[in-house]
Amino acid sequence: MGQQEMRTEFEPKDIERIADMVIEKLLPFIQDQVHEKPISVAADKGNIKKEKAGLIREYKPRMLSVRESSGYLGIAEKTLRNRLGLKTENPFPVKSKHIGGKVLFDVKDLDAYLDKLPTT
Repeated sequence: MGQQEMRTEFEPKDIERIADMVIEKLLPFIQDQVHEKPISVAADKGNIKKEKAGLIREYKPRMLSVRESSGYLGIAEKTLRNRLGLKTENPFPVKSKHIGGKVLFDVKDLDAYLDKLPTT
């Protein structure tokens, strides 16, 4: 009664084959979680690697820097910075938050501010 010796190390091609099988099984579940990014497994190895990179989950940051906030609001960065000072005549109505030395704005606060603006 012969027993086969169990391999404990895999060849790179074995690992890639197993990873491809796992991805194929998970695709229906993963596609629901990724924001508007179609995922498919391509036939040739070069494309499979690119598509695997596409499985990285996309996210929208909740906190934005001054530069990102100004872009989000559609105003110049300098305008926003000028209205952040303590002694400014016309302070920006959305209060910034500070993490370490970084000035950040909460997207929810920016959205609330934009929603309150009058329409013309």
